[in-house]
Amino acid sequence: MKLKLKLNYFVFSAIAIGISTMGRYYSMMGMDWYHTLTLPEITPPKWMFALAWKSIYALTTAVAIIIWNNWKRDRCFKIVMSLFAVNAVLNAAWCYIFFYKHMICLALYDAIAIEVSLIALIILIGKKSRTLAYMLLPYALWVCYAIYLNYGIWQLNG
Repeated sequence: MKLKLKLNYFVFSAIAIGISTMGRYYSMMGMDWYHTLTLPEITPPKWMFALAWKSIYALTTAVAIIIWNNWKRDRCFKIVMSLFAVNAVLNAAWCYIFFYKHMICLALYDAIAIEVSLIALIILIGKKSRTLAYMLLPYALWVCYAIYLNYGIWQLNG
């Protein structure tokens, strides 16, 4: 079987890398501040955040590429692609809001919006492919955990 590379493989990957890079940039800008915060006891070690996000970006990118290359360009497709875009903007915004602007409460609302967009994606995608919807579950679970941590940080430092 011959693998045919398509331009969108690189475009979607570049978008994911760009969002990840922005997030990392703003996270690093706020690390001195972050280390002054009182964190919930169940805050994972730094390496776990990196591992989780790399996995999430890989799975999400794969789902978007598969949908782009295989779904009919109908209303559902347009809504799903729009939700991916909204989710990406919200994801990048969270790091800016939390780490760079130090706005813990606003970051919590942003994280909730990320989760809402993910739930909508999972529901819509699940109507056509349970496998693709399941591939987004680690992201949704991680964001639930992140909401819990964000809330804890807000309560401990607010």
